[in-house]
Amino acid sequence: MSLLQPKRGIFLLFGAVIALIGVIVGAGASHALKPVLSPQQLDWIEIGHRYLVWHSLALIALDCLPTDLRAAKWRGFAGYLFLAGILLFTGSLWLMGLTGVTGLGIVPPFGGSTFIAGWICLILYAVGLVRQGEDLR
Repeated sequence: MSLLQPKRGIFLLFGAVIALIGVIVGAGASHALKPVLSPQQLDWIEIGHRYLVWHSLALIALDCLPTDLRAAKWRGFAGYLFLAGILLFTGSLWLMGLTGVTGLGIVPPFGGSTFIAGWICLILYAVGLVRQGEDLR
């Protein structure tokens, strides 16, 4: 397996670990942090949390896709971009939420762009499947 076609299970592993972190942070933020953070800080944490959960599920779903096709490199690109987006987007929003440092506000757009690029790669993967006559079910 090459870097662009990662080993089966790797995105499942990352997705499950990230989802677990999302549950822990979500519970902690809604209970322990609510009395000590401003509404804006809690909002940043919630937005980051929402994107983390959706993209952890996307990572898990990626591992259900075929890897032995010409288009499989796009699956690898999508997974790595989703991981980078989680780190940049969610990570910076959580840091802003926990610290109140608004200077980190320049980072989330890069993470959002990374998510968009990941979804474009997933679309290219799907187009490759269709062109190869694969059943998408």
